[in-house]
Amino acid sequence: MSVREQLQACVSTIRPVVLEHHKVNAYVRELTAKERNDFDSTATDKIAGDALSDYRERLLLYAICDEDGRRAYNDEELSEVYKLPALVRDKLYQEAMKVNYLAATDIEGLKKTSGTDLKESSPTG
Repeated sequence: MSVREQLQACVSTIRPVVLEHHKVNAYVRELTAKERNDFDSTATDKIAGDALSDYRERLLLYAICDEDGRRAYNDEELSEVYKLPALVRDKLYQEAMKVNYLAATDIEGLKKTSGTDLKESSPTG
């Protein structure tokens, strides 16, 4: 099998997230390269706006999935992600950051590129 075939056979990591308080088992997954580009460009395309004010929700739009890795929300359903309870959003966001190997420094880089200065702590430490 060629390197290309091996790479194309890779599948996104799926991580279960138990939301005990709400008695829900949810999942988050690793973003595809295109989704990661879309997520990153959302912040940097809106330099004059407040694109980073919803970066948590935008990450979850791509990352929340079912146990088979199928996205729970499509690109037009950001408003539905906004309706999640804050504690649910926060727990899912922390796990999505981990499974996508994102750190506070990645978000800081987006903030610098977009000209904003929001405070964010690392979900991993």
